[in-house]
Amino acid sequence: MKKVLVILMFIIPAFSNAQSKPIDVVKARDVSRFVIVQSPIAVKLTFKLDTFTGNVYQLVVDSTGNNLWQHMTTQFTLSPDTKYPDTKNYSLFVSTLAIRYTFLVNTNTGTTWQLVEDSNTKTLSFAPMSDE
Repeated sequence: MKKVLVILMFIIPAFSNAQSKPIDVVKARDVSRFVIVQSPIAVKLTFKLDTFTGNVYQLVVDSTGNNLWQHMTTQFTLSPDTKYPDTKNYSLFVSTLAIRYTFLVNTNTGTTWQLVEDSNTKTLSFAPMSDE
């Protein structure tokens, strides 16, 4: 019985200590060039982002019912919009509250674009936001 208690004295603290330490996990979105991001609000808010270039593609259904990625317009006219070669330069934030709170961000400079919808064509694009 003493042996069992002595063994348990060493095993239990080892397990509890291991559980209290955070686990380092490399997330795909932290190292991948391409990521897919979807809002729980609507399927039409499913995007593929090229984190190197900032190109965003929206998931759409063609006339035959097939899914495809459609390139979205982004007005890359703001400065500074610093891009470093072969590295992650952009991130996409998709809100769970409303479509208008979807943002493309240059992670080097903080330059931000907001998702907007053309009222005539109902197409989505990213328009620059200003810092005030």
